[in-house]
Amino acid sequence: MRAEPRLAEQAQGCESTLQRAREACRRLSRAYVAPVSVESFEAMLLQLAADVPDEIRCVVRATQPLPPKTPVNVAQELFRIAQEAVSNSIRHSRCREIALDVDVTDDRIELLARDDGVGPRPGGRVGGVGLTTMRSRAARIGGLLEIEPRPGGGTVVRVTVARNE
Repeated sequence: MRAEPRLAEQAQGCESTLQRAREACRRLSRAYVAPVSVESFEAMLLQLAADVPDEIRCVVRATQPLPPKTPVNVAQELFRIAQEAVSNSIRHSRCREIALDVDVTDDRIELLARDDGVGPRPGGRVGGVGLTTMRSRAARIGGLLEIEPRPGGGTVVRVTVARNE
């Protein structure tokens, strides 16, 4: 008889774990399957920020939307770079805050992903698959990717792309 309450408690724990796994799968499927367009770029960044674990604050700031004539592949690659930067911050930096800033000027589009974590290790590995992929994505759109320590702690990922309209 005493085993039944314990089994019920274990079953409830399993159900809770399954529910969290389902929610994680939904977040991942939105992030990796959803098409990125110039029009949806900012909304997708906001959704990316909303999907960050609750213990990490993630904010998105944009000076203005991407210009309508921005090539769709620029929006797509910038978004995928933002995804990888956020993922790296969550997995590696032990951060409490992530900021995604998009700055559009007359001659360029700049994406900044900053965190307040431990920052890159001096002399540490800088050529993992994720970083290599971000560099490749930036190069495909004629952009420049820079990754550097953030003053006061953390990491800054900066992608700058010329506006060619």
